[in-house]
Amino acid sequence: MPLPHTFAAHRSWSAETALVLSKHPLLDTAWINSQRLLQQISDQLRAATLDPRILTVAASGSLGRMEAVAGSDADLIVVLSDEITTDSPQAQQACDSVWEALEALQLPHSRRGGIFSIPTTPAALCNVSARGKIDEDIPTFGKRFQLFCDAQPVYGTVAYEQLLSDVIRWYTAATPGDATIPWWQYLLNDLLRYYRSMCVAAQWDQSHGVGFQRMRNFKHANSRTVMYAGLLCLLGECSSVPQDPLQQFQAMLRLTPLERLAWSCPSAQEADMTAIATIYARYLEKLDDPRFRQSLLDDNLTEAHTADWAQSGHDLRNALSRFLDERRQQWAPEFAAALWF
Repeated sequence: MPLPHTFAAHRSWSAETALVLSKHPLLDTAWINSQRLLQQISDQLRAATLDPRILTVAASGSLGRMEAVAGSDADLIVVLSDEITTDSPQAQQACDSVWEALEALQLPHSRRGGIFSIPTTPAALCNVSARGKIDEDIPTFGKRFQLFCDAQPVYGTVAYEQLLSDVIRWYTAATPGDATIPWWQYLLNDLLRYYRSMCVAAQWDQSHGVGFQRMRNFKHANSRTVMYAGLLCLLGECSSVPQDPLQQFQAMLRLTPLERLAWSCPSAQEADMTAIATIYARYLEKLDDPRFRQSLLDDNLTEAHTADWAQSGHDLRNALSRFLDERRQQWAPEFAAALWF
């Protein structure tokens, strides 16, 4: 399948030979709804008089994945020019101007205090001294990785593409004193760290209340697992590309997480891909139901509902494990080994 030349907001589903999206109506509808919302966001931002220090704005989360349903947050990554520090009042004013421009759309904001609540800069995302620091501040680490996981630009596309290229170079720079380390090693290590940190938070963090934790865990077992699997698969596929793997990697970042899995799916694995899509569509169907969302937030699920969504997450992980285990045979041997060691 040829790779698309644009991000998902400006095109249709690109992996029809592996997965016919129209056979999963809710996935298809979510794509169309996301496309409409992304266009509205883009139109509002272009029409507004934004702070000139705003370089680019990217949609992440459900909008970035083309999975927006009723009640979905608008997770936006606001990137400012390097002349401004991210913790200054001017930075917050610039970020606020984005939301003021979008006020007419009445979009639900992402969680206050989360990684999307404060802006960032290219200098922060590409800070050389932050390489290898496991205690790097979470908002910067999280936004940097969301660029790879599911983000796409809604304002400043050229600046976004340049930023993505710069962050890729930051991750793939040669390791001092050891030129034998492959280009994907740091990316893979941080992907594993990012996902496992979400797993730990899902297990233990109750600081925002039981209802919030249930909603987060429901999403973690489904959309965040697919997000992780999609980027893992993308890295694995690119690990065996003999020429210009970084160019291929950046081009494949235009795919949504589900597209990344479908794009790499050979005909022999179409049944596995269909199983993944079917389970995932059921997840979105539940998330689209206001009563179910409220029951999660109110911590008012019946035992049957709790067992049902727990089983759904279990089935999705098993289906993804089978799929990735088969694909692993086509990846560079050292990449496959690095998943374990």
